[in-house]
Amino acid sequence: MPAVEMALIDYQFGLDPNLANPSTPHHPYLSEPLDPNAQRPAVNYRAQSCFVVRDSNETWTKPALEALATLTPVYEETCMHGPRGILWLHTSLEIGVHTTYPGGVGPREPSRYDPRRAEWYHRAQLAFAAARGQLPSGPPPEPGPGPRSGPGGPPPGAGRSDPRKAQAYFRVRVGAEATQGAPSLDPFTDQVVVVRSTPVRYADGSFAGVTALARTIPEIFASMRLPERWGTGIERMLVLVDPNAPSGPGVQVLLHDGLGQDRGPRRSRRLGSMAGLRSQDTRVLGGVVDDVVKGVAGVRKMEYQGKMCLWAYQPLDIPQVAALLIVPYDRVVELAQTMEQSLLKESLFWLQGTTMILLAAGVGAVVLAALKARNLTNPIHSLIEAGKKLGNGDYDARVEIGTGDELEHLGRVFNETGPKLRDLQRMKQSLGLAAAIQHSLLPEQTPALEHFDVAGRCVYCDETGGDYYDFVAFDHEGRRTLALIVGDVSGHGIGAALVMAATRGMLHVEAPHCRSDVGELLRRLNRQLAADAKEGTFVTLFCGMLDDRARSVVWASAGHEPALWRHAGTGVVEELANTGLPLGVLNDAAYEQAGPVVLAPGDILIMGTDGICEARDSHDEFFGTERLRNLMERGAGLTASQMCDLIIDEVTKFIHPAARTDDVTLIVVKAKEG
Repeated sequence: MPAVEMALIDYQFGLDPNLANPSTPHHPYLSEPLDPNAQRPAVNYRAQSCFVVRDSNETWTKPALEALATLTPVYEETCMHGPRGILWLHTSLEIGVHTTYPGGVGPREPSRYDPRRAEWYHRAQLAFAAARGQLPSGPPPEPGPGPRSGPGGPPPGAGRSDPRKAQAYFRVRVGAEATQGAPSLDPFTDQVVVVRSTPVRYADGSFAGVTALARTIPEIFASMRLPERWGTGIERMLVLVDPNAPSGPGVQVLLHDGLGQDRGPRRSRRLGSMAGLRSQDTRVLGGVVDDVVKGVAGVRKMEYQGKMCLWAYQPLDIPQVAALLIVPYDRVVELAQTMEQSLLKESLFWLQGTTMILLAAGVGAVVLAALKARNLTNPIHSLIEAGKKLGNGDYDARVEIGTGDELEHLGRVFNETGPKLRDLQRMKQSLGLAAAIQHSLLPEQTPALEHFDVAGRCVYCDETGGDYYDFVAFDHEGRRTLALIVGDVSGHGIGAALVMAATRGMLHVEAPHCRSDVGELLRRLNRQLAADAKEGTFVTLFCGMLDDRARSVVWASAGHEPALWRHAGTGVVEELANTGLPLGVLNDAAYEQAGPVVLAPGDILIMGTDGICEARDSHDEFFGTERLRNLMERGAGLTASQMCDLIIDEVTKFIHPAARTDDVTLIVVKAKEG
């Protein structure tokens, strides 16, 4: 591999003086200088280290460096609050710019350091290409000094000499194709690390480079603590399995903590010097390797260093890596025999003691039962009789128990139940009355029109709700017009129902004066609601004026869901857009009348509340506008009433078995044929 000559090595790149540099590095491997002879600062968590290839194109490297310099606070946040064991955070771009966090560090051989040749860089590059269906069949491309054409860089004609185009290309974003490889050797510290990498894209989606997170893995041993009574001779390891080794399936030691006399950890640092585990039981060893590759944990009995042992292994989330515990078999048998003898002695002792205790308890229980029988039966009988009265509707039923124990407490709880049930019954009756009153405010029948078929429905999720629809008919000079009203108050329950009832009353008062301008009608309603409604309460309202003779409609909308208009001739569904803010938000809000639009024979107009499109099923998926548009297509031959029933039935089926969380209200208008 040819040497890479660095044009710039900056160990204080992206310095952010606002960040705190800890007195002790976050990672233990950085506690001591990585190279005592290096003439550079120690590890710095306020800056990055930057490396630039000498023949890189400055037109591209300059905006890249400006962008990467701003990432120091992001790296610091990741290092502080990310997963345990973070050693470095790398970002390497195809144009020859590389940064590493924390700063103040560099590779042991700068002239040969090029992350673009690293396995993790190539792995992320392949993941990016595979996601775009461009997976190469050959080796990775040689890194170049500047952006390349095709998947690895800006497209042809991007203009390497144009700084403005270069700056535009360096609006990069991180890809979602994150990959994680097998353990490797860190070129900075010679520690065994696992690198997780993901592609970085240019603004146009092409490949820009790779960002990666390197973690050490000794922390695995923290979860493998053994009881002191197990003594010495137990081996704890972190191993890498290779099912395709030349000499047969092999196991290579990454980290080794043999619990010898000093019980201190022995850690292998260099991959090249790590010892392999061997056993005469090659078939069983091959089974261990197969299990780890498949991600299966297990325990196997086989020879290790001349002794029969139990090998217990647990695959980790790192490919082909597992935690391994080797326990001499005689130690396991010895522990079992010792435990058996100890349990036998303790069992005999406790058996004798338990026999005496049970005998004494039996005698005492007989005596105590005789004494307590009379004090127990009378209170229970009183509770039974009072319970019968309460069940028959006597909410004043009471018991008097003075035993001073749990029965007396139970009696007090019973005496509190009657009044609470009475209050609950009264509340239920009040809610039933409120529901009946609110339903009486809805139209009892639909006004008859010559050229239109009109229907409406309202289904509440509680006894009462904040949805409302209405028809207000006007006859003037032989013309019949019909006001189509659909409203939705914020919230649910009694409060929303009261606001909607007040809105209905105001609308019926103002509508006769504004039938020629629905925008003015909404302005009047808004002024009254803004003055009277409490903060946070608002009403969305759609008001359309249907002209029967002209077969047209004008409308104004106060923050309401857009009405859907299906053209019978083309099947196209058009939205009648919103024209203003919800009522009650701003006192001087403006509302403009839109239209008129003429409905051709067979056209369908649907005005509904958000309880239709925002209905969610048990998987938290929305019903959505697209399903409603499909229902308009399916129900093109139905009447307006049948269309209402179809939509409500489909919404009910969609949310089942989840509970309804919002009211469903709609009006359907269908232009008659002829």
